[in-house]
Amino acid sequence: MVRAMGVAIGFALAAAGLGASAGAADLPDDAAALQRAIAGAEAREGATGTGLLPLLDRLAQLRFEQGDLAAATEADRRGLTIAIAAFGADSPHAAEAMTALARAELDQLQYLDAEGLLIAAETIVSARLGPDSLKLIPILSGLARIAVARGNPVDADRRIERAVSLTAKYPAAVSAEQLRVLGAALGAKHKFDQGEQTLEQALAEDRAAGGDSLETARDLSALGNLYLRADRFSDALAPLEQAAAIDQVRLAPTHPRIGDDFNDIGIADEGLKRTAAARLMLAAAVRLFESGGAQANSRLAFAELELARVDREAGNTAAADRLFRDAQHILNAAEDTERKRERRV
Repeated sequence: MVRAMGVAIGFALAAAGLGASAGAADLPDDAAALQRAIAGAEAREGATGTGLLPLLDRLAQLRFEQGDLAAATEADRRGLTIAIAAFGADSPHAAEAMTALARAELDQLQYLDAEGLLIAAETIVSARLGPDSLKLIPILSGLARIAVARGNPVDADRRIERAVSLTAKYPAAVSAEQLRVLGAALGAKHKFDQGEQTLEQALAEDRAAGGDSLETARDLSALGNLYLRADRFSDALAPLEQAAAIDQVRLAPTHPRIGDDFNDIGIADEGLKRTAAARLMLAAAVRLFESGGAQANSRLAFAELELARVDREAGNTAAADRLFRDAQHILNAAEDTERKRERRV
């Protein structure tokens, strides 16, 4: 098991500008080789050849690990274009590519784009593979997550219950990823017992398959966030620190996911009344998100709001006010952009 607390704090200091984390140093060379392979496939098959699909999938993964979420999304978007051209817009292949692209959009908190893709994927899978297809689990869970974020509990419940029924119907065929997505959705809806059981199962399967992998880190993060929602701050701290330790070995040092880890640990520390530790982690999250540019804006705002609350409780009113004003400016701008895009849709 990767050491958790010491590594997490060490990397928090690195993100705060006091050092540099290791890991992912060889990714640029891998990316260059991958781009050459893509160019070769394009020369052989053309811009929409199906041989590009596994290469683009790997490129999306690589760009994600490097922290370039926009480039990862573009790779997934190109994969969807190829899948539609090769197999048809209403094919299961296209639905799978839509689901992958939606996951990338959700990584950037782009709920409107993700929702349209998931609704289309749900329609295709239901029509072509049947209403009991296991491929519906991540689709339904993603839509439930969006419904929770938008304050639509009725729709979230409906999606989650369908996903749960599919999991129960074919338990041996459900993947760890599907369990993780479902468990996170259950936690977001405060169905804590079901969510905890589901996430523990996903974690056990991913640990057995890959040890301290990125998949394991996502299970741990989801489990820790479920405990945060349940106000079980002491329980949350260990899985969140373990997720942070894994992410910092396997992701680029300024990856938004690492900022998410710091933010979550800070919330757990705050819940445990460990004010100094909470402030250290939340300040590290803010600095990391500030280094990430526009793609981290919403994350930055949420971290600033958490840090503002800690500062205000500690009597640092001026600092808290500055953080609150900046967070509100970011969130208001994001809301205005979302409204404009909804009107265009």
